Amino acid sequence: MQARQKLFFAGIGGIFVLSLQFVSGVVTSAEADHHVESTPVKYVMTVDYPVGGKADYIAWVTSVAADLQAPPELQRIASYDNYHGASPHRVIEMEFDSMTDAAAYLENPAVRAVFDDLPNHGVNSSLNVFVKRSDYSKN
Repeated sequence: MQARQKLFFAGIGGIFVLSLQFVSGVVTSAEADHHVESTPVKYVMTVDYPVGGKADYIAWVTSVAADLQAPPELQRIASYDNYHGASPHRVIEMEFDSMTDAAAYLENPAVRAVFDDLPNHGVNSSLNVFVKRSDYSKN
C-alpha cells in the first residue's frame, strides 16, 4: 500500500475516533434531555471502492455483514451502489432509536473491528450523523 494511501487511512481513522468522541459528548447531553434521547438517529456512511476492487469489497462486506447486523441497538441497515458508478460508489445507512443506541453500537467490539478494517477494503470514506425530523410523514 502506498504511503499516501496509508496516510489517508490514518486520517480517516482519526476522523472516526473524533466522531466517537463527539457521539460520547452528545450522548451525555442527550441523557439530560429526554426528548433528544428518544430522537431517532441515522448514520450515513459513504465509501469508494479501490480501483478494480469492487468484487473484493463486496466479498469483504458479505463476510462481515452478520457482525454489523447482530447488535440489538441497530434498527435498520441498508446499502446502495451509485447508479452512475461515480463517487461515492456506495452509501450505507444505519438507523438507531437514539444517540445512546448508536454509541453502544459503535462501542461493540465486533462492530468496531469491522470499522477498523474498513481502510483495508475501501477508500474515501465519510460518516455523517442525522437526526430524524417530522417535516415529511410519508413512510
